[in-house]
Amino acid sequence: MERTLFVARSIARGVFFLLTVGWAAGCETVYVREPDPVTTEEILRMTKEGKTPDEIIRVMDESHTVYRMSAKDVVQLHEQGVDDRVIDFMLDTERRDIQRRCYPYHYHYHYDPYWYPYPPPVQFGFGWGYWW
Repeated sequence: MERTLFVARSIARGVFFLLTVGWAAGCETVYVREPDPVTTEEILRMTKEGKTPDEIIRVMDESHTVYRMSAKDVVQLHEQGVDDRVIDFMLDTERRDIQRRCYPYHYHYHYDPYWYPYPPPVQFGFGWGYWW
């Protein structure tokens, strides 16, 4: 009788502990605020202030800003003195964003260096998609 009571109390304490931890985790949701996007006006301002292209690229990379620019926009930025490395980075942000968003959802059955920075895991078995 005493052992059964001990087991029941232990189970009740465990359930209470799990419920308390679940409740506390649900209440303390961590919210990470995304940095504000870097506008082309800010890039022009940083260029006129004399910041190096590496500093400007670092600020743009940390903000995860995606630039969709036409040829006219590229010419205007170049005429206003923006460095070519900064413009190339801005043109590359759309491709990098697509690759970053699609990477977790895309799976190849063969090694494809465009999507994989490493070879995929070796699989054994029979059927489509397995290596033997």
